[in-house]
Amino acid sequence: VSTQSTGMCLNGIRVLSINWVVLGHVYYIGLGAADYTDYVNMWKKFAMAIIYNALPSVDTFFFLSGFLVSLLLTKDLVRKGKFNAVGYYLHRYVRLTAPFLVVTLGQGFLAHLFIRGPFEDILNPGAEVCRKYWWTNLLYINNMVPWNKLGICIGQSWYLSNDFQFFVVAPIFVWLLYKSPRTGVAVTITALLCSCVSAGVITYAYKLGPSTVFDPHAVNFTDFRLLYDKPWIRCPPYLIGILGGWFCFKHMDSLKLYISRLSMVTRLFIGLVVWVATCSIQFLVVFGLHRDMLKKTSGEELVLSESVMYEGFARSAWAIALLLQILCCQCGLGGVINRVLSWKGWIVLSRLTFSVYLLHFIIIQSFIVQLRHPFFYRPDYEIAILYLGFLGMSYLSAAVLYTFVEQPIIFLERLTYRR
Repeated sequence: VSTQSTGMCLNGIRVLSINWVVLGHVYYIGLGAADYTDYVNMWKKFAMAIIYNALPSVDTFFFLSGFLVSLLLTKDLVRKGKFNAVGYYLHRYVRLTAPFLVVTLGQGFLAHLFIRGPFEDILNPGAEVCRKYWWTNLLYINNMVPWNKLGICIGQSWYLSNDFQFFVVAPIFVWLLYKSPRTGVAVTITALLCSCVSAGVITYAYKLGPSTVFDPHAVNFTDFRLLYDKPWIRCPPYLIGILGGWFCFKHMDSLKLYISRLSMVTRLFIGLVVWVATCSIQFLVVFGLHRDMLKKTSGEELVLSESVMYEGFARSAWAIALLLQILCCQCGLGGVINRVLSWKGWIVLSRLTFSVYLLHFIIIQSFIVQLRHPFFYRPDYEIAILYLGFLGMSYLSAAVLYTFVEQPIIFLERLTYRR
């Protein structure tokens, strides 16, 4: 299957997901300057689940990363019987690290010196960690070093460390899928189940609740240290992406042919069933925590068994649903959804998503730090205006970073490979 054709709907998914990430961080970063009563009352709204439980937006990126890595590696293995390991790792490291270093310098070392205001304390923990552990960013291990931390050098960079760590071990799974599909599938699913069980066991042992990042009664970041940023917990979407990429390369053409031979009524029925089922799963993953948040805000005890099940399987459920939706888009069962996600306008924006992820955090922080009053989460239209402003500034800044840092690195890489 053509990687280009497979990637059309992925562009829309990537852009919409980064927009969701920015939305979640507008509320999250605002906590450092928020009125306590205001944000506790806000979480009681049903619609706010899309904010305090925006974690699937990041799982989407883990899935997409695993999906594309698997698709491209499988392509190389089938055509050449091997892949260039040095080029594989060096290319990734250089492409990620150049813009990451620029943001580390600005956000980690300079921001707290030049961005001053009543709420400047929200910048200090990250700056202190950067002074001691800046080198963990270069090695992509800042999600594990230091272990007992209440902050991280570049708050959003935990994702980059996880993604790079997954990238390092991904060839093992793809190679097994290439050499012996049954063994590869068995090993990947076993790793997936081990991760799910680990998340459940840790949740039970420490009596953590689902999505505790926004727990108004939390006094530390236990869930962040043990669950949120650890690769053995966050890997299920990536592993499902690896299986999905391999499946698409090996079987997409035959699946398309099979679907095309079905009657129109049958195709409509299959598409309707799959979309209703997958959207229902994703709705439950995001909004299914509303009752738990009501309990949190009122100080009631959560049902531990429910928290264990959610932490153990929610990420996998989201990724499986997303995979089925992508397969529908590629097989002609996506309808208007596929046309929207495959809009060519997403292509340009999708190239900026990495830089948007790197830059949006400090853009939001710079505004919150300089507020002369507590940050209020109402009225909703004011937050919407702020969000659109942050989003627009993030894309404009990302275009600058992409033009003057990412693109020159890509150009130099191409010159090197030609030689």
